[in-house]
Amino acid sequence: QYPVEAAAQRIEGFVTMSFHISKEGSVQNLKITESSPPQVFDEAAMTAVSKWSFARTQGKPVLDRQKLRLNFSLGRGIAVDQRVSESGI
Repeated sequence: QYPVEAAAQRIEGFVTMSFHISKEGSVQNLKITESSPPQVFDEAAMTAVSKWSFARTQGKPVLDRQKLRLNFSLGRGIAVDQRVSESGI
């Protein structure tokens, strides 16, 4: 959810995060690696991504580290800009 105070002040930004996906598909070891403006969207991003779950890829769990960037834009709400594994896949 877009932070109310940020929306009231018309602030937009992004949060870049890294995490692992467990065998069951849940997000683990979630960490913020960058955010702009700092700390404005961190809590909203952590709350959202911690609720995500992932399906297996070709019947196998994805265990490598993932990285993604969430963009917070008043025109679009929250959008995932990119998600890549650290192995480059």
